[in-house]
Amino acid sequence: ELYFALLFPGITVMFVFFIVGMAGASLLNERDTGTLRRLVAAPISKASVITGKALAYALLACAQVVVLFSVGRIAFGMPLGRSPLGLVVVTVLLGLVASAFGLMIAALARSAKQADNVGTMLGFLMAGLGGAIAIGPIPATRVEGIRSLLARLTPQGNAVESYYSLMAEKAALGDISTEVLTLAGFLVLFVAIAAWRFRYEQ
Repeated sequence: ELYFALLFPGITVMFVFFIVGMAGASLLNERDTGTLRRLVAAPISKASVITGKALAYALLACAQVVVLFSVGRIAFGMPLGRSPLGLVVVTVLLGLVASAFGLMIAALARSAKQADNVGTMLGFLMAGLGGAIAIGPIPATRVEGIRSLLARLTPQGNAVESYYSLMAEKAALGDISTEVLTLAGFLVLFVAIAAWRFRYEQ
């Protein structure tokens, strides 16, 4: 059962970041077709338009987590720990980080196709570095050597560590404050870069 508390969160985190390329490509497609230009011409702020897009994909990511965790719990007896609040906080942060990462990719990419390809490639690469693909009995963040450091430098690694602590070790929200703050830091970084580089017109 404890292994499922590593396996399912890892798979879930990896799947959540599959929306990165989709989110970036969708935003660029709307810009290329002129839809985004019409939206920002309406009496709403540009920030509101982008925020709405980000929240929609973040909600999709959260729904993925709920579905996959439900399957893990019902079909495999995966433990959920004793902190529902912790699970909610990590899940919401994870969804927001993935969505913001997609917006950042859109801001840096030259086309919707490039955003989709780069987003998918980075999603796989960061999933591997972060330990979302479980190849051992413990999170990659706890493995000795450079692998632990690399995992800590990805949002995936911090998310998997958070879920494992909450579910397998029955940690409370306060026990994963470092990982939560790190995820929040990634969120701020991705949003800042997206806001700085994104162009609303071609």
